[in-house]
Amino acid sequence: MLVTRHLTLPFESIRHLNFDNSSNVKLTFTRVQTKTNKMEFSNKMISLKIKHFDLSDDPPIINKTMTIYPSMDYKAINAELFKLCESCPDKTVLKIRNNQNQLIPISFLIENSEPFYVIDVATIICFSKNSNSLLQDAYVDSVCNKVKSLESRIAQAEMLLPQMEWRRQSYMEDTLSALLNKIQFLNRRFDELYPKYQARKSTEQIPA
Repeated sequence: MLVTRHLTLPFESIRHLNFDNSSNVKLTFTRVQTKTNKMEFSNKMISLKIKHFDLSDDPPIINKTMTIYPSMDYKAINAELFKLCESCPDKTVLKIRNNQNQLIPISFLIENSEPFYVIDVATIICFSKNSNSLLQDAYVDSVCNKVKSLESRIAQAEMLLPQMEWRRQSYMEDTLSALLNKIQFLNRRFDELYPKYQARKSTEQIPA
């Protein structure tokens, strides 16, 4: 008995099926179109409120419109935004916000529908990184100078060590020589005064 079965499958899956000719089952297929991940949309107009914080701390709002075409990718949209803002990507950064003033990615311009989007144009702050780099370089240079100063002082001390030893020896010899001179002087004075002392003592011991 032949059994007929009707299957509805995506066309891509049919080539993965295995058929057994010995079975009494007849399969019929209906081709259907599957959805792809490719994002397709018609031309989309969005309203932009541009603020140039790169030019002023309280910039006025510049109203512009932008058309997003289906053929545009994120890179092209980003380039068009910079073109509308009359800004350079090397010197400025664009911050995209929704009508609730929340930061959003550039993909939201395509996927979401908002009454308007706020574009903040801000200057890329490079001096902070350079300042840190300069500070780090100055710190490294300071440490290197201190190390070089210590090395120089150690080298001078090593050169002075023999002289210091000689000076110490010379100082000790001078000190000993001075002490010997003083002792010799005291001995001479003692030799001179001792006979007089003995004579006076003998005179005092003679009875009257």
